Amino acid sequence: MNNSLVSCDKCSLRFTPRLQKNKSQGIEETFFKCPKCKEKYTCFYTDKEIRRKQREMKKHQDRIRRAKTPDQKAEHYRTYQKEKDRLQIQMKNLREKVEKNL
Repeated sequence: MNNSLVSCDKCSLRFTPRLQKNKSQGIEETFFKCPKCKEKYTCFYTDKEIRRKQREMKKHQDRIRRAKTPDQKAEHYRTYQKEKDRLQIQMKNLREKVEKNL
């Protein structure tokens, strides 16, 4: 989280979040807790398919950086954006599914 400061909604403490992960039944939750009151904030959930797509997204970013021409860079960027949009929808759907079952 790049040393960003956040404020706890419950106790108003400002702090730098320390990301933690919890994995259950193939779904990994990334979250942080307020060090004072222990209020929990979920950042996102991933499953095996989402984690695979995240690795693919890193490959797309590398292709953008290594592109030799502006046209190649633009093409790789368009592909990256399409995949990113699909991934965001998939992550949103997973979050809704997980939180519905809590």
